[in-house]
Amino acid sequence: MTIPKTAHSYTTTVTQPTCTAQGYTTHTCSVCGDSYKDSYTNALGHSWDAGTVTLEPTETEPGVKTFTCTRCGETKTAPIPATGHTHNYTVTVVAPTCAERGYTIHACVCGDSYIDTYTAALGHAWDAGVVTTKPTETTTGIMTYTCTRCGETKTETIPMLEPDPTPSLPCDGGNSCPGNKFTDMPAKGNWAHDPIDWAIVTGVTSGTSETTFSPNAGCTRAQVVTFLWRAAGSPEPTSTSNPFTDVTGGYYYKAVLWAVENNITSGTSATTFSPNSTCTRAQIVTFLWRFEGSPAPKTTNNPFTDVKPGSYYEKAVLWASEAGVTAGTSATTFSPDATCTRAQVVTFLYRDISK
Repeated sequence: MTIPKTAHSYTTTVTQPTCTAQGYTTHTCSVCGDSYKDSYTNALGHSWDAGTVTLEPTETEPGVKTFTCTRCGETKTAPIPATGHTHNYTVTVVAPTCAERGYTIHACVCGDSYIDTYTAALGHAWDAGVVTTKPTETTTGIMTYTCTRCGETKTETIPMLEPDPTPSLPCDGGNSCPGNKFTDMPAKGNWAHDPIDWAIVTGVTSGTSETTFSPNAGCTRAQVVTFLWRAAGSPEPTSTSNPFTDVTGGYYYKAVLWAVENNITSGTSATTFSPNSTCTRAQIVTFLWRFEGSPAPKTTNNPFTDVKPGSYYEKAVLWASEAGVTAGTSATTFSPDATCTRAQVVTFLYRDISK
């Protein structure tokens, strides 16, 4: 007797898809174990989160960002580009000097730098110069110039003096006249001629140019103290302290310090000397009087109606009058406030030194 076949009896198992594997349904026969699969579904794929920076990028090195799947927990990484460097420059301005041009330096902390905004060198500002070695008939002299900005010095040679066939003063008015080179030299016989010759020969002053003396020009305070200083032999001042803000160099620098420490003048204020201000007749005779040690005049008889008793220059005027330095502008006037010319100053000094 034949027993008929039994039919399959399948049970169903559903396998869910994952991020990386597809899903499917498995049918298994409970009688014979036969199975098959169907109803495939696609893998879900990862569901990445927004990511977390796990290594910060630098200016030169990339960083790392890590992403995590919100379903299965798997991770992946992605590079973060290097940030690159943004220069942050500090600015340093180098001012020009007499010999070097100025410029601006731009420097970054990373070491990068560049230079721009060049400005021309200032160039030296030479003063009028000082005779540091006087020329003679057999040797050249030296004129030293000082830069009023940086203090650098330069020298120039002063030619030897022309041999003087009649070196004694006063001159005869001919070719031997020391002042013959000046086109504005007063003629021989003029009251200022011999004093100007004397001033040139002794080095008190050499004129305002190679060909002019400017006898009628007002004499400045700087010129007056320099004439006195040179007449005294150009002594070194004992002090280097300078209270005057308007005396920073120039041919008169040492002369001013010397004049102040010898009480010839104390300046126009505690901090100013006013070197370019012209001097009056009263100031000139006062400087000379103090230069001589402020001697007391022998007489108190004052012939000048414009010299007030008790004025700072009263004793100086009386001394100058009786010493033959100046007799005034008339028998009864001294004209203390009148400008004193270069010719008058060297004449007063010549008469004082030569007396």
